[in-house]
Amino acid sequence: MNVGSIADTLRFVERAAPRRRVLFYFNTPYYGVDDLFLPPDARAVAAETIVRLKRQGYPILNSAPGIRAAATGRFPHPLRYTVVVDATGEYRCCRAVANPDVCRHCGYSACAEMELIRQWHPLAIREALRCA
Repeated sequence: MNVGSIADTLRFVERAAPRRRVLFYFNTPYYGVDDLFLPPDARAVAAETIVRLKRQGYPILNSAPGIRAAATGRFPHPLRYTVVVDATGEYRCCRAVANPDVCRHCGYSACAEMELIRQWHPLAIREALRCA
């Protein structure tokens, strides 16, 4: 729904919350594919838009390899070392860990970032250290 507003969102963040950065996610279809779901080609375009804007200096927390991995799903998941906790319980990786369709379309870019850091990817590590 907001994929066409990436640059506008970043300009707003620059004005409203200086020195803050944005971590972009993709919709994860917990309840099935709906209007919020971006197909793979649209995810790729969005990821490259985010990478381009990051290179232009916009306040983006995602690393280039991390947002690309999230867009394509090319990172090992579910992750064994993350846990989501909510009012209904604890879940290894996420609330839908038992659903392979949801996992295949995972949009949690933070998970992609964590896995790339765990694999010693230099650009992901550099971006993570900028947050420290």
